[in-house]
Amino acid sequence: MRIARLPLSAAALALVLGSGGLGGSAAARADTALSDGIAMRTIIRFLTQYALLTARTVVDLTYDHLAVDPRSGDVVITGLKLYPVLDWDRDGACVVEIDRIAGSADIGFEAIAARREITGVSVAPSCFMPEQAAMMAAFGYEGLTIDNMSVELRYEFASSAAELTVHAAVKDAAVVTLTAAFDYVWIRGVIPGPGNPGGDPFPVARLAEAEIVIENRGIYEALEPMLTSQIGDLQAVPRMITGALLGLLSEGGARSPGAAETEFVNNVASEIGRFIAEKNRIVLSAAPEGGVWLNESLFESPGAAIVALNPVVSAAPLVSRSLIAPDALMAAISGSAEALDEAARLRIGGALLTGLGAPRSVAHGRALLQPLAEHWHAGAALLLAEALIEDGEPAQAYRMALRAGAGGMTAADRLEEQLGADFVLGAQLEAVQGWPGAAARQAADQVLIEAADIGAMRERAHGAALGRDGPRSYAEAYYWASLAAAAGDRSSAGLRERLDQRFAGAGGAAREAWKGVSQGAAAHAIETWTSGGLGARVAALYGLAQ
Repeated sequence: MRIARLPLSAAALALVLGSGGLGGSAAARADTALSDGIAMRTIIRFLTQYALLTARTVVDLTYDHLAVDPRSGDVVITGLKLYPVLDWDRDGACVVEIDRIAGSADIGFEAIAARREITGVSVAPSCFMPEQAAMMAAFGYEGLTIDNMSVELRYEFASSAAELTVHAAVKDAAVVTLTAAFDYVWIRGVIPGPGNPGGDPFPVARLAEAEIVIENRGIYEALEPMLTSQIGDLQAVPRMITGALLGLLSEGGARSPGAAETEFVNNVASEIGRFIAEKNRIVLSAAPEGGVWLNESLFESPGAAIVALNPVVSAAPLVSRSLIAPDALMAAISGSAEALDEAARLRIGGALLTGLGAPRSVAHGRALLQPLAEHWHAGAALLLAEALIEDGEPAQAYRMALRAGAGGMTAADRLEEQLGADFVLGAQLEAVQGWPGAAARQAADQVLIEAADIGAMRERAHGAALGRDGPRSYAEAYYWASLAAAAGDRSSAGLRERLDQRFAGAGGAAREAWKGVSQGAAAHAIETWTSGGLGARVAALYGLAQ
């Protein structure tokens, strides 16, 4: 007897997302000893089997084998069969067969990353509604076969940003890739609050970009005879599409489509005509400038969605905009990089580091961007910092992060917990001494002291602690916090105490390093307060006699 009545899509989704997702992050760290690996493999196998048992409450299923690799984090299930119950499938003939599912989930302090790779998916004709199955059969498709499919999801805790990629190669039909990037995404309303007293959950998302790419692998050839018999000359299709879309956007003649809507209609018609002629691919992308909140008003009408999302139909995906021409790439990596200007170095170096626009080569990317970073280019330094983090070089990454932070692109916080406090303090001193803005900053600091501006001293202390408008420096933060606190600013006193507490529990070398730094900063503050005249000026500011 079947135990579930869910749509096929819901059943498949529950299995794909539910199986193997509990062990990835632990597995990725279970490479210390053989005994640890065996124990971890046992735990992951148990958790995955429990997830599969839970999935059976959603859809009947069987599988041939389950394997776990605790080092790669992959959970592999082979010979999977699902038997969903469907209202129209009275004979129970619907079966979904999957040769292999492999994937892992990495849950860290900064992000969640999940991956699923699925191969050999076969969906029987009876799994589709009779009308759908008949139409597919008319085009020569007996059911659905997917050669391979992948799903990747990444969610950042700090920014609440998320990225989703779904790729599927449908046999003798098409290759479909869906990508979406969100600046912010979350579920609100779980807890009752203003405007939602019932506590009904609802998604909140700000879309950065989205795209669907459809590559023809036989679907056009399957549809062409039917379309030709019904329409005749397919060259008329763009004209027909134009009329249909304008009729939809005009709401039956009640309004006139705006310029953005008319431009989109013409774009669609032109690209459909191109696709009919070239039979290659069609791409629908949306990358609204500055992003757009996906709220109800966005979908009030097709016209409103077009204006907000600014969709574009083309033959090339968004990533093509960052493609590096082969001759330019060869020149950049073969010793002719000296002739490149700053913009070209940044573009080509970034493509090499990320692998978007050019094959990934960290060595070549670093060689191109290092000269920019040495001259305190914040964008280049940030790209290098992120690449060095991935390559397991936190010390070098921190040095680059300090340079990026001086230009307003901070990436230092997540590295400090991996590095010794003595190294952090030394790297900060090195950055401060090498910063090109040091002379101008010193002159500005002297003006600040002459003015006895307590609020500015407080901001200077917090700015130094954060790495704002200059390299991060806990020594400078302590110095300025000491001065502002001496003048009565409680916020600065709190910053000074937090810095002391931060290093109080560090190891011996780190604690001694901070003792030397803080004592030096305190001595400098005493000198500025006394012989530097700041104390007298603060007293005069308050109308006190000295």
